[in-house]
Amino acid sequence: MPGPLPATCCAGDGFSRGWLCGATMTGPSGGIMAITINDSCTGCTACVRACPVAAISGARSQRHRIDPSRCIGCGACGRVCPVSAVLDSEGRAIVRLKRAAWMQPAFDLASCIGCACCVAACPVECLVMEGGQPGGLGETPHLAKPETCVSCELCVEICPVDCVVMGSGIPVGKADGNAAGEGAA
Repeated sequence: MPGPLPATCCAGDGFSRGWLCGATMTGPSGGIMAITINDSCTGCTACVRACPVAAISGARSQRHRIDPSRCIGCGACGRVCPVSAVLDSEGRAIVRLKRAAWMQPAFDLASCIGCACCVAACPVECLVMEGGQPGGLGETPHLAKPETCVSCELCVEICPVDCVVMGSGIPVGKADGNAAGEGAA
């Protein structure tokens, strides 16, 4: 993903499926992601498989590299690295976590305006709009595929009314994602 994402509707490139709401996305650090892989990388490819945007390259048993123009800064690569070779923007190793402990979005449906910005921003298509009336009126976001969520927080950043929060302790496969703060740390 090149730097800040344009605020265009329905980009249709298969990756950024439309940046709505007039927001410019820059990712969690406010610019090009600064996640790096250090020399302790063993080339196990766990990070390659975890990356939702194919930003990591490298051959098996060789040090891998992150393409900063594609990286969304979600940290999924670091959370699966068995040797703590993935570093955040401050040079600290990203802590390895079991998938069940990854944070997931929850929604304050009373504040939600049904704009679907969070759904459009999701790089792994784990959010959907549900409910409401025919034609989409009154639909609200839900975490439909919690097992694919990578905790990138793009849904949180793009929400124009701040109704999306990330929580931990929501068991993967059990989250309905419809109560803000549910399991929030």
